[in-house]
Amino acid sequence: HETYYMFPEDKKYELEKLSGALRIIEAGAAWGQLKNDDFIPAHSWALNTLCPMDLKTMDLDKEQAIRYLRKETITTGDDRKGYLLIRHQGLNLGWVKGLKDRVNNLYPKNYRILMSG
Repeated sequence: HETYYMFPEDKKYELEKLSGALRIIEAGAAWGQLKNDDFIPAHSWALNTLCPMDLKTMDLDKEQAIRYLRKETITTGDDRKGYLLIRHQGLNLGWVKGLKDRVNNLYPKNYRILMSG
């Protein structure tokens, strides 16, 4: 699946100059992937300052946020469907996908908190 990236238009000239002298592996921040007509937002987009604040969000308390960051199941009582931006105290943490009776935690497995305390 192809990943789509965001890159500031006003930095395009600098990127073109650099790409003439350097091998550019990745430019910009991952925005998401298109998979079976479903746009899956990238984790990096949630953390990017370019992420718009008018997206559907779900605010978590401290306990829920820690469970989310451990990639555990979170229960919210929220029945909204689709991708929701997870927040705690105004900070973006990542994404969940709201389904009929639950949410899928989309926090990257390799970032999860492993230690308790």
